[in-house]
Amino acid sequence: MNIRGIQSTLGLTMNLNALAFQVFNGAVGTAPINRKHFIELTNW
Repeated sequence: MNIRGIQSTLGLTMNLNALAFQVFNGAVGTAPINRKHFIELTNW
């Protein structure tokens, strides 16, 4: 196993996780109405 390959795979995974986190935060941040609606739905 080469360490460089492991490092690049790890870096790619971390980048994808960070990107997914940013997208999720952006979606939640720009949709306060949807979040309010979701909270109302879960309070049934």
